[in-house]
Amino acid sequence: MRSKQLFSIILTINILAALVGFSPVYSQTACHFSFFRPDHPDSTPAGQPFQVRTTVTVICDGAFDPSTDIRVDLTNGQNQTVISRSVYTSLTQPVITTTLVNTATAPLDTGTWVLQANAYVIGRPSGTALASSQQLFSVNVVPYTPTTATSSISLATTTTSSVTTTSITPTTSQQVVVIPTRTSTTTSTENTPQNTSTYYRIIAFIALIVILIGIVIAKRKKREAKDKTQVY
Repeated sequence: MRSKQLFSIILTINILAALVGFSPVYSQTACHFSFFRPDHPDSTPAGQPFQVRTTVTVICDGAFDPSTDIRVDLTNGQNQTVISRSVYTSLTQPVITTTLVNTATAPLDTGTWVLQANAYVIGRPSGTALASSQQLFSVNVVPYTPTTATSSISLATTTTSSVTTTSITPTTSQQVVVIPTRTSTTTSTENTPQNTSTYYRIIAFIALIVILIGIVIAKRKKREAKDKTQVY
């Protein structure tokens, strides 16, 4: 009899443990994360900004709020200081998948920088916390080296052309800068014969007028001399 009673008690305890202890954890909450992954660079220059893209999938089976906020806080892994916060709002539905982007600026000190992504599911407008998850990761901060554009410059001048070409060849691309020569000097040189010809024509015209005037004056003097002779 005692063995049968002990067996019944043990069986009852096992049944209760099966009903309570083996239930999924997320069944006790309205939502849970089925996927949570922050993507980040392995290394970043000191003092420079970079992005952390966190992709999450949330399954909600007992939320009654009309909308749901999915929030990701990017924090310092050592002191939990919030660096940036990103929020995505969606109508409450059984499955929500989204990617949230957080921006951070690397410290000036080089070395390993430990960060933590904290994800939350919040019902709206009630503000009820429905699920949360955290993940630590690290980024290697390397010295920052400013990029300086070095270029090789070659000058090429042709004798048959009135244009001097300067070719600038950077390390990553090629750029040609054309510097025109003084076109005003060339223009004035081409116009010099025409101006000289016009000048000579004016001088010849004036000389012709002077000659004609001289001829007229000479004829007049001859007439006056002839008239005087006839009078005497």
